[in-house]
Amino acid sequence: MNSRICIVCYDVSNNKTRRKLAKLISGYGKRVQGSVFLCDIDSDRQRDLEVRLRGFYANSKKASKNNKKVVSFKKKKTNTCNTLDILMIPMPSAQIETALILGKELDVNKKFIVI
Repeated sequence: MNSRICIVCYDVSNNKTRRKLAKLISGYGKRVQGSVFLCDIDSDRQRDLEVRLRGFYANSKKASKNNKKVVSFKKKKTNTCNTLDILMIPMPSAQIETALILGKELDVNKKFIVI
């Protein structure tokens, strides 16, 4: 089993959706910034995470589509369209050692999760 690092980051406008997504990803890795996680996982766990992220995305977009509405009041407009973007970047574990990390100390030799 080859361990690899997956960087998972997201841009989610809806607070409830963002909390659910963070909880899902935290089961695989460690939060290193507000919407960025580092996951030290093997290929099976990576595929599992991919499947769960795809399912989460599809279900969230479907729910968002059902709730999409734009309401106008004179000059004020309210748009409930939700932003939901997820990015997952897999790389060999050794690759993270070459990353430029400024402003936050990160022990790249420390395992991020225990499986």
